[in-house]
Amino acid sequence: MYNRTTQICCEYNGSFSVALQNNRDCCYDKDYDISKEHCVSNRVVGLGEDLCGDTVFNTSSDVCCNVTLHEIPTYPWKCCGENVYDVNSLQCCKAFKTTIPISQNCCGKGK
Repeated sequence: MYNRTTQICCEYNGSFSVALQNNRDCCYDKDYDISKEHCVSNRVVGLGEDLCGDTVFNTSSDVCCNVTLHEIPTYPWKCCGENVYDVNSLQCCKAFKTTIPISQNCCGKGK
């Protein structure tokens, strides 16, 4: 049992936790402090963090392409498959998840 006016009940799939309501929210069956954390794919991580597969990373220094972590490049970038590329000189051929120079053309699905 819990007091609805002062507590929250986080319940998921038969598991649960009870916490005081102040700045709290639920991430499935876990409670967390919304001023310091957030919920990503059923896990509680800090603000400014995210998940890359199962790995927690800092979003101000790293980027996740699919499930591969990279340091954020100094050039304008995008992900192509699991890699980052410089958008000023390369383009992504999505069908093959590979990059080619911007002077060339992609052929096939997902140009």
